[in-house]
Amino acid sequence: PWADITGLTIHPDGRIEHLADVEGGALYYVTSLAFDAAGRRLFFTTNNNALRALRVFHLDTHRTDLLARNLRIGDLVFNQKDQSLWGIRHADGQSSIVRLESPYRAPQVLHSFPYSGDLANIDLSPDCEYLTGSVVDVTGRQKLVRFQTAGLRHFDAASETLQEFEFNSPGGFVHSPDGAYLYGSTYATGVSNLFRIELASHKLEALSNSETGLFRPLPLPGGSLAAFEYTSHGFLPVKLPVKVLEDVNAVPYLGQSVVDKYPQLKTWKLPSRAEIKDLELRTYAGEYKPFRNMRMVSMYPIVQGYKDTAAGGMRFDFADALSLSRVSGTATFSPDASLPLKERFHGTLEANYWDWSLSAYFNRADFYDLFGPTKVSRRGFGVLADRRKNLIYDAQRRLDFDVSLAGYSGLDRLPEYQNIVASHSRFLSGTTALSYSNLQRTLGAVEDEKGNLWTMNARLNYTGPSTFPRMWANYDRGFLTPLRNSSLWIRSSAGRVFGNQGDPFASFYFGGFGNNWVDKGDFSRYREYYSFPGTRLNALGARDFVKTMVEWNLPPVRFRAVGGTGLYFNWARLSLFSGVLGANLGDGAQRAAYEDAGAQLDFRLVWFTYLKSTFSVGIAAARDPQGRIGSEKMISLKLN
Repeated sequence: PWADITGLTIHPDGRIEHLADVEGGALYYVTSLAFDAAGRRLFFTTNNNALRALRVFHLDTHRTDLLARNLRIGDLVFNQKDQSLWGIRHADGQSSIVRLESPYRAPQVLHSFPYSGDLANIDLSPDCEYLTGSVVDVTGRQKLVRFQTAGLRHFDAASETLQEFEFNSPGGFVHSPDGAYLYGSTYATGVSNLFRIELASHKLEALSNSETGLFRPLPLPGGSLAAFEYTSHGFLPVKLPVKVLEDVNAVPYLGQSVVDKYPQLKTWKLPSRAEIKDLELRTYAGEYKPFRNMRMVSMYPIVQGYKDTAAGGMRFDFADALSLSRVSGTATFSPDASLPLKERFHGTLEANYWDWSLSAYFNRADFYDLFGPTKVSRRGFGVLADRRKNLIYDAQRRLDFDVSLAGYSGLDRLPEYQNIVASHSRFLSGTTALSYSNLQRTLGAVEDEKGNLWTMNARLNYTGPSTFPRMWANYDRGFLTPLRNSSLWIRSSAGRVFGNQGDPFASFYFGGFGNNWVDKGDFSRYREYYSFPGTRLNALGARDFVKTMVEWNLPPVRFRAVGGTGLYFNWARLSLFSGVLGANLGDGAQRAAYEDAGAQLDFRLVWFTYLKSTFSVGIAAARDPQGRIGSEKMISLKLN
């Protein structure tokens, strides 16, 4: 194998072998790689856009091991002489050269660069005596330098400048097998072309004159080079001879042409940052207290829906300058005389501070209740306190813990189920939830395509004389299919409620797509555990349940030019799904099984250049235990 990229190995015969997935790939270089030829190991980084973990892949056994989390180390190179791993660490605003010895978990900082300085694209010479890399300073000037590894190990960071590149980035310079040259790329000509530097004379020589760009050269046996060429189909591996070119043409920059024609533009620039006296601009120094800095942010008229009527009023928003604390409130009135007077007034209050939130409502109303069958408006009074804590939060993995306590009074319908009459108008509800997700997507995906996510939930409803504990859990697993940007998902859930089985509080309820004609929630609402397209909302009740759904997301169709700047389409994607719901499994007399199948077609729209929305249409059919078949159609516009 001659090139290792993105968890793949490309062989000389063109065969591609999958090695390992890179979780949390970086935007352009995906991961930092270092190869131990003697030990046949590949060191690579994951979670590259956050705190970076270090892993090793064993070529002989195809086993991947986690060495350390949150190392914040990239630009890896392997020292074959002493089996150490070298890299660049970014922490606390500084860039540092680090070295790791086996078992590669504790980095030793050899040298830290001044604040705003950085070192990148490092490489070790074949004899491991020199470390090369590109250095950038606060002015943006860049140069290629080399250090003696023996000096670095004694904390001596004296360096030799090999080439000044001014404001052009030297990219991916690596040593030739004999250590006589460095091969890399730079935008000195306006396009990324390949160059080499003779280390004895520091002479810079051009090796390509590309129109689109060549990157990451790698010397091959026999005197040729492998590199990546930028094309309309992405980065493609190419092979080219090592041939010094004398005639390399620069790409004309239109901006430079304008400056050459109008030299006075050179004076049109902002003054130096050093001339700004920060202390004179300071208005306050001390502890920042969010509550004391809260101000009114906005106030505007609104329209809401309450049950089947409309209400008008105002919304108020308050926040501090950093949005650490926020308070929002609404006050509306329904002019419909068919409502009792006490139900015609509506108000909500929401307060947030860090990971705490507090909300209260009186005759809750909502704008999206104006459009469609799903209603969140409720009669009565409710107050909810909630805290959500991120236990794990990195590029792809999340573990969240949520705890909430709510109280209700005067409700005529259950808070979660709009079509179920509340048997108790006053009750308390406490909920805890633990949720985990580790999701990935390939290039060109419109949403996550593989991985897993699960939630575990527990709730206790207390109505005064009675308690109704309930537990439920969800587990979703996604797989990529051979079709590009196509995924297959298996979504499962199960739960049970305890308490008086004749009480509405003692059941889960399922049914319907759950989308409104104009909506704000997830447009793929059929994935929720309480959804069962093909039936009416809340039509199916169960004290305990098991539900499984298989979902196939077909590859999206992308549009090149559909619409105009005011409204255009990005893509369309069809999803097919089918599910089974087993209800009341612990009660032989009421045990039942329901089946459904359906499809949903989603279109991504963009309004006014920036506002993304999703237009969805769906159809589904469901069959009950008696063989009766029902159907449902759905149309929805989600406003993001």
